[in-house]
Amino acid sequence: MIKTIKIYGDFLGFKGTKILESQLVNQPYNYQTINQLLNESEVKAVFGSNFTKDEIVRILIK
Repeated sequence: MIKTIKIYGDFLGFKGTKILESQLVNQPYNYQTINQLLNESEVKAVFGSNFTKDEIVRILIK
């Protein structure tokens, strides 16, 4: 389970990370869950166009 998470960096998106972080808390820490949550979120608004959803999922699962 994801108990806490803080995402930070130079993403060049216009939307902050707080909503995504709150959606991830108390979710199972596995590829399927994180992938589904990112499918439902505004990935480009948070991370800009420099990262794909799949790249973000791989980074979070590492």
